[in-house]
Amino acid sequence: MIKTTFHNKSRRLRKKLHLGEFAQYGVDIILHLADADEQTDSAFFAQWDSWVQNQALCYTSSNVQGTLHITLFSDADRPGLTEVFTQCGLWLHTQPLVSQVKVGAPYDIYYDARPFSPAGAD
Repeated sequence: MIKTTFHNKSRRLRKKLHLGEFAQYGVDIILHLADADEQTDSAFFAQWDSWVQNQALCYTSSNVQGTLHITLFSDADRPGLTEVFTQCGLWLHTQPLVSQVKVGAPYDIYYDARPFSPAGAD
């Protein structure tokens, strides 16, 4: 998809089209969770929700045959966002319930539409 230039667009239009300072960036994550009981799962997802909210991020997820597909994103471009995504991968690696983590490269979730393919995916 061709990315629209935003330098000659009004603030209102940039906001509507998610361009410039209104762009939304995200990463794709694949998680493999170890088998655990319902309480352990609930505790992990409560910690995950808390971590995401503390970082002022949002996410969508789906569970396909024990593999959790997550798109983690920010609703605004902000300094240090790439480091926050990196910290997310590190945080997930430290969780005992998570057996495998693959984190993709950051991308513009509106204009870099592509099939799910995290970095290092086989």
